[in-house]
Amino acid sequence: MLASSKKKFIVDVKRALRLGALLIFIASFCCYSVMLAEFAKFSESPRPSNGETLQQPFLKGTGGSDNFRIPAMVTLDDGRIITAADARWNHLQDSSGLDTIVSVSQDNGKTWRYTFANYFGDNGNVRNDGSTCFIDPALATDGTTAYMIVDVNPSGYATSSSTYTPLKGKTGFDDQNRLLLREKDSVKLDFGSLSYGLACHLAPYDYYLDYLDDTKSKYGIFVRESGERVEGYEVDLFFNVYYSEGGEKMTSNLFYFTSPFQVYPAPYLYLTSTTDGINWSAPTLLNLKSNDEESLLVGPGNGVYDEKNDRLVFTAYYHNWNQPEYASLIWRDGDGVWHRSENITTKGWSSESSAVLLDDGRLRVFYRGSEEVLCYTDMVFDETRGNYFRDPNASEIKTSATKTANCQLSALLYKQTYGGKQWIFVSAPTGTSRKRIDGVVHGFTLEEDGSMTYIASRPVKEGSFAYSCLTELNDGHLAILYEGEAGEILFEKINVTWFWDKFNEKQEG
Repeated sequence: MLASSKKKFIVDVKRALRLGALLIFIASFCCYSVMLAEFAKFSESPRPSNGETLQQPFLKGTGGSDNFRIPAMVTLDDGRIITAADARWNHLQDSSGLDTIVSVSQDNGKTWRYTFANYFGDNGNVRNDGSTCFIDPALATDGTTAYMIVDVNPSGYATSSSTYTPLKGKTGFDDQNRLLLREKDSVKLDFGSLSYGLACHLAPYDYYLDYLDDTKSKYGIFVRESGERVEGYEVDLFFNVYYSEGGEKMTSNLFYFTSPFQVYPAPYLYLTSTTDGINWSAPTLLNLKSNDEESLLVGPGNGVYDEKNDRLVFTAYYHNWNQPEYASLIWRDGDGVWHRSENITTKGWSSESSAVLLDDGRLRVFYRGSEEVLCYTDMVFDETRGNYFRDPNASEIKTSATKTANCQLSALLYKQTYGGKQWIFVSAPTGTSRKRIDGVVHGFTLEEDGSMTYIASRPVKEGSFAYSCLTELNDGHLAILYEGEAGEILFEKINVTWFWDKFNEKQEG
């Protein structure tokens, strides 16, 4: 009797489990079908109009966005302050419909004028898993022109919080530095399906983008095998593609899933420039990622200009899923050709970094890593080999200044001297256990032998504080642009005499 009851009980349990699994499958399938239907919808919104704000460049609601992240900032020789950030609209994720907003001040931060320097209007100004993504701006200037690099991702792709993630194996360019393309119909799966991302990775990229003539005013699409142009398609300098379908004029973008020709699914480094902060050039895509890397991403915040060598330098880092990240320098001289250095670190991992140019030509690179103190590596340019390499005597150096582990930071070499010394300032959160709180600006004096002496840390904000960016204003003030509460970016000026007072106290002590 007991054995029979036990047997029946086991049978009933198995049936219930099978039924439960079936119900879960049906529910999941239905939900997925609804999600796919929503995911595959496509609409396009117009670029938001330019506007103005007071005191702060990115007040909540600026340009229609409720959330901003990833501050970048530079000062031009004429005193103009140019700031940039991700407009994350109605969410704070690292994907799915982000755009680059820029705000400019000509009166030291009293008033600001904003524009959307990078904007794709696919699926409206809301989070959508089927949208493109501009993310992580970095700014540098030669004094008259500002240069900005961001990461741009095709529809549905990003390195985190996205439907599809990049894979290793391809760069997205051919050996002549031309952007590769595939026909939309080369992938038979619907956009939004589970295997769509892998199918795009494995698809043949049998076409490339090239200028139509020496004016370089528009692109055409060409067949790789023959070099013949594909008739009926024109592409402007912002990758918008124009064609006809069934007698109707159509427009899309090579980064959209609706485009008849599409880019390889990976993040691209997207370079633009401006002289006024409002009007931006057509973009250039930088081909610096290797085949064995899933993504090469810019280090957001600020870059460096080396006037002596007419050299523009940014930091970057590669990202492979579930593997350590490593930062490097990306740079170009006046010839316009871009290069990439060896990794900044070898012992520990490094990612988002910030560099300052020392008088002897070294680049001191402070980097995001696992340490709870500021660390740096000096990168030295080798004229014989034509690239930057780690200084073996100044690689992965630890300072005494604290910082939050695993968070971006910003470094600045101050133009003026005080006490007969040059100064380096670094902004960062200082919370322990990776808590992004309690932001400060650390002040160091730069000694004749290249070492740094820690002077003091000026508090900026207690509580929530994450990414930041420093610049020196023409009146001698420091300015900091930083993330405060969730979705909030704030601009603040700092009087450097606070540090001079701390320096004098140490000298007297």
